[in-house]
Amino acid sequence: MIDLNRVVLVGRFTRDPEMRGGGERKHVCRFTLAVNTYVPSKEEGIKKIEASYIDCIAFGRVAEIINRYGRKGQRCGVDGSLRQSNWEAKDGQRRSKLEVIVQNFMFLDPKIDDLKPRDFDDQRDDDMVIPEASELENLPQGYTPESPVEGTFDEEIPF
Repeated sequence: MIDLNRVVLVGRFTRDPEMRGGGERKHVCRFTLAVNTYVPSKEEGIKKIEASYIDCIAFGRVAEIINRYGRKGQRCGVDGSLRQSNWEAKDGQRRSKLEVIVQNFMFLDPKIDDLKPRDFDDQRDDDMVIPEASELENLPQGYTPESPVEGTFDEEIPF
């Protein structure tokens, strides 16, 4: 039987995403999603809401876009895989944590008129193209960075 490591989450950013790396190094963006779970209560017809806080990490172009446009409180859907990190703390204790390695994402808040990109503190490459908010409005419903946009041709892809 084949093993499967796949995670799909919809939640809200608990804080603005944090970017590390740049230049020669690969961009790395870390953020946490608050994901609500509805749990049945002992009282009939009432559901209790419990929040889970899931650490996520994105790399490369996905990291750049999430860092640039992601905001605290904004709804976001992510698709990726789980990774467990193990390390030894300064006090000698063994520690571990699970985090989602984000491969695809989608900002889910419908209002993007007020979307203003955050600065990278000069960490971005000069040839990197970040779409303006007005350009994002024209993207097809359900667009993710890996989905093709109408009008792109194989001849334009550099690989």
